[in-house]
Amino acid sequence: MTRRLLLPLALLSLVACNWLAVPLPGGAWHFADGAESTSDAADRTSSATLTATATETSTATGTATDPYASTMTAVTVEVWVDDLPIRFQRVPAGRFTMGASPGDTPVVSNEYPRHEVVISRRFLLAASEVTQEQYHQVVGLAGYNPGSATLPVVDRSWSDAVTYCNRLSALVGFDAAYDAAGNLDLDSPGYRLPTEAEWEYAARAGTTGPHHGPLLEVAHYDARSQRKLQPTRQLAPNALGLYDMLGNAWEWTHDRYGLYAEGVATDPVGHPIAATRVRRGGSYRSGATEVRASTRQSAEPTVTADSGFRPARWLDNPQGEPYPAAKPPSTATSTSTSTSTDTTTDRATETAVDLTVDTPAPEEISTATETFNGVPMTFAVVPAGSFLMGSTFAANEQPVHKVVLSRPFWIGVTEVTQRQYTAVGMANNAPNKGDTLPGVAVSWVQAVDYCDQLSDRAGLDFAYDANRNLLLDKSGYRLPTEAEWEYAARAGFTGELPDDVEKIAWSAPHAALKPHDVASLAANGWGLFDTLGNADEWVSDWYDEAWYQRSPMTDPTGPSTGVRRVRRGGHFGTSAANLRLGFRDNYTPTFGSSSAGFRVARTAP
Repeated sequence: MTRRLLLPLALLSLVACNWLAVPLPGGAWHFADGAESTSDAADRTSSATLTATATETSTATGTATDPYASTMTAVTVEVWVDDLPIRFQRVPAGRFTMGASPGDTPVVSNEYPRHEVVISRRFLLAASEVTQEQYHQVVGLAGYNPGSATLPVVDRSWSDAVTYCNRLSALVGFDAAYDAAGNLDLDSPGYRLPTEAEWEYAARAGTTGPHHGPLLEVAHYDARSQRKLQPTRQLAPNALGLYDMLGNAWEWTHDRYGLYAEGVATDPVGHPIAATRVRRGGSYRSGATEVRASTRQSAEPTVTADSGFRPARWLDNPQGEPYPAAKPPSTATSTSTSTSTDTTTDRATETAVDLTVDTPAPEEISTATETFNGVPMTFAVVPAGSFLMGSTFAANEQPVHKVVLSRPFWIGVTEVTQRQYTAVGMANNAPNKGDTLPGVAVSWVQAVDYCDQLSDRAGLDFAYDANRNLLLDKSGYRLPTEAEWEYAARAGFTGELPDDVEKIAWSAPHAALKPHDVASLAANGWGLFDTLGNADEWVSDWYDEAWYQRSPMTDPTGPSTGVRRVRRGGHFGTSAANLRLGFRDNYTPTFGSSSAGFRVARTAP
């Protein structure tokens, strides 16, 4: 066992459409292609099930689900133009009830009759509205400002959207899906606008209510957005991994506008000759009653106000046979300036992204208790596994990426308490004293020294060297890595903010700006308390804003050097709305604020 001298820190300080108004029994969502193999085609290679948290309700704000909703999977395909990825989600074939949701208010006549629609072909749909950066990269955007890169491109006509789709097709080696007159080739694998039916089918993603989740969590509408355009992918996606289907920008669909008619419709493509086109989803200026899955707007194709779009493409031909994967042309072009000048791209390819994860179930989590100077400390024993780390809310949390943790580990079920902290001779500098309150006013350096004190008393090899560099293969106590912390804090949850956050987190205002006894609120799915709120928690990693862009997939431990260390989870003064599982904070490692605490981990023996 490696040892070094340790002193207690206390000593150191559609009109013509033939559609039927018959709801499916029980609101059921039926997949025409059944349970797909994930190895039958290039576009079928990756799936990561997202858990739906909605319940059956008949109110206008409900997010009712059907019996098949739990099988929904988010399957991601990326299209690269130069070094810019454009993310698409795969949508399975199936059927649904289109039109006004049960109990919808207001009642809008053009959303009736409710009718059954069959979507017979799988398709890809962009995960978000086309951003200004993506639009600029593909066709050029006059006056483009990199500071607005992640905002949806708006004030686009229907023809602008079609031009983008055709250009993207050319870049990845597909023939254009639209001819010069805007007619769609129904047998083309090229990029296009989604049909109105496809749009609503994908927006609902197995739900039958007007929204796929609580409106404040899924849509940028007037009251939430402050009537300002917002960056894409900030809010919760639906079960297919699609963001901003409601609000932010009105979205063009392919269809000419017409009223619904009775009869079962298979793959409808809109009225054949109407002059106006259909926009869907509402915008950042729309009121809450307008931002609904069934809202339809007839608009002249030249109308640009708040108009954005997201491209789609079919994965199967009309006979149900998969199209071949996209192949980039030998010479591809994209516009990367504010003019229409073409420049040669280095890369324009379509690539499947493996986001399959293996996250332990709650019953796989066991506990272990160790005693230090008569004071017990209980740990959750977390198996190896994988999860999706990060969020789309802030730049330093992007991209969402797969992380594999190859080693099981222990992590404290609570933040280190003041009694546990002082049991090994550490000085208690917390402003509010109490044995079961979290130990706060602790710097990163002090937290590491505490871990070393535990290792020394347990006779374990130190997990930090003399310069406090992490030694992940050693058996001693340590701070969790940032990846381990988020893995344990999420406990299989894929969203950003649990619905019952005030039941599990001491935060503003109900925490009254002070810490509370650990484990006094509910635990997360793996039995960990206070992963959100109460005390900010130090982790081992150095902080780097762009780390996620180059972080290794397996057992990441953060950058090798840095100036500041990462803290996670928020604290008693953080508002509940900001207690996000992906949120990353950073502080000088020698600074221990009145909200700074930690929990202990170790690599499993």
